[in-house]
Amino acid sequence: MSKTYAYWLPPAGAGAAQELETPVNSVVIIGANGSGKSRLGAWIEQAHPKQVWRLSALRDLTFVDTYALVGLGAALNQLEFGHDGGFSNHDSRYEWSPAAGGHRYTTGKVSNFEQTLVALFAKLNEEAIAFVDEARRLNDEGKASPPAPLTAKERLLRLWGSVFPQRTIALKDGKVAALPPADCPRPGAEYSGGEMSDGERAGLYVMAQVLCIPDNRVVIVDEPELHLHRSIMERLWKMIERERPDCLFLYITHDTQFAAVHPDSDKIWVKSYDGTSWDWEKLHGPADVPEQLLLDILGNRRDVLFVEGERGSLDQRLYSLMYPQCYVVPCGSCEEVIRQTKAFTGRSDLHHLDVHGIVDRDFRPDDQVDSLQADGVRVLPVAEVENLFLTEGVLGAVARHLELDQESVDKAKDFIVSEKFKNQAPRLVGQAFEAEVRHVLGRIDFPDRTPEAVRKALATVDSQIMEIHERVRIAFDETCGSYEGVLRLLNDKDVAKSVGRFFRLDKDDFCKLVLRLLRADGPAADQIRSCLEEHLPRLAEKCGGTGRMGVVGHGSDPSGVEADGLGG
Repeated sequence: MSKTYAYWLPPAGAGAAQELETPVNSVVIIGANGSGKSRLGAWIEQAHPKQVWRLSALRDLTFVDTYALVGLGAALNQLEFGHDGGFSNHDSRYEWSPAAGGHRYTTGKVSNFEQTLVALFAKLNEEAIAFVDEARRLNDEGKASPPAPLTAKERLLRLWGSVFPQRTIALKDGKVAALPPADCPRPGAEYSGGEMSDGERAGLYVMAQVLCIPDNRVVIVDEPELHLHRSIMERLWKMIERERPDCLFLYITHDTQFAAVHPDSDKIWVKSYDGTSWDWEKLHGPADVPEQLLLDILGNRRDVLFVEGERGSLDQRLYSLMYPQCYVVPCGSCEEVIRQTKAFTGRSDLHHLDVHGIVDRDFRPDDQVDSLQADGVRVLPVAEVENLFLTEGVLGAVARHLELDQESVDKAKDFIVSEKFKNQAPRLVGQAFEAEVRHVLGRIDFPDRTPEAVRKALATVDSQIMEIHERVRIAFDETCGSYEGVLRLLNDKDVAKSVGRFFRLDKDDFCKLVLRLLRADGPAADQIRSCLEEHLPRLAEKCGGTGRMGVVGHGSDPSGVEADGLGG
């Protein structure tokens, strides 16, 4: 029978405290800064002090040169309880008192690095004595000595080598010594463990303490990322979980990437803490939703807008400025925008958020636009997002900001229409025709999937080919009669990069200038914002209001092009 691990959570709102079980030895408790995660960890520790061991986020990594040898029992008592006596609670460890309201459990720095290494050396000494005693007993009985066991020292060195392969350490005579890399100018020269980096000392602290923890404990790890580079952090905790399969590790973090590298672990989302109770929820399997994305969205607490492009792309930067109430998530392709919008719209754990998507027009016929809107995906009135920068109002606002006359705007528009659009018209008609045919094919139902049914369906489309082409051509001719119609059909991202010269700007600088102006206060920002709002879709809000989630303030870029995680 496979092992299961029990852990406890406080009442969620008016409910009762819960005991949960998991088949893997890690659980991730995640939430934004200030949501009450650390207080929740302290609650678990105080409610179950005999079963729980907590590694505090606030730990003093001060190193001493030599550690006294004491008995293992006394060393573990000092490490766990803060005194040499037997079990009571963990108050002394955090210098906690009722008068302090218990805050020392989460705000007091734990200064037990020395006790950790004292306990490690005590464990090494006890293991050595136990081995010698057993060997002597067997020898007295005329039996062979047992093979040497895997000691805490060897386990520590194994962990250390897997996490810090460029550095070695030595444990001897109550001291921790570090050895530099082989290519060091003074190879082989030892130096004190106190001269190790913060990350190395943090790693040594965690490894040594985890190896000393009694069997079958629930180990609460507050901020597992502290002092550690991400690649080291993830490797360290995975190795420790493997080294101590008897223990359950409860990680308290705001780092969604750390949570995502524990795909099989329970995820507990801490929404808020009002000083007396927590609002938390156990997240269930994401199905077709990427787990890290789900955690990012939950932690940002803003309505969600899926857009095309990559992280830091023009799409993400522009939409983040125009829809500051939204957490803007770049999805890459338009197909992925549509898929993610549909997937997240159906999630019950996002009932408190509105979820939207925006995609480029890309020759979509009107009935497809209507269908996408019914699924929460809005379609731009222009062929692609770059064309929003080419609207007449934006061109005019940039010209006025640069103190240029209307001639600059007129030359830019003539270049877009005469040189770019008209020269590409045959290609654009062909692309529009292909998109229409694909759309027609996509609507065909093949109930029995037989070759004959497919042939009949294709024959029906074939009979409509000329009609479709003529309809596209007529619509194309009618649309391109206006400048806005040109922007609706012109599918060429390079055009927005080419108009800068009409405004005495270097290549690629035109769109960058528009974004800079949008972030600033002033007439140009107001004019650009007003023009873009006329072209951008309205996103309906649950809380009433007019519906547009446009700019309500400016200055910073709330794009989500920020550090990973839920911090803030």
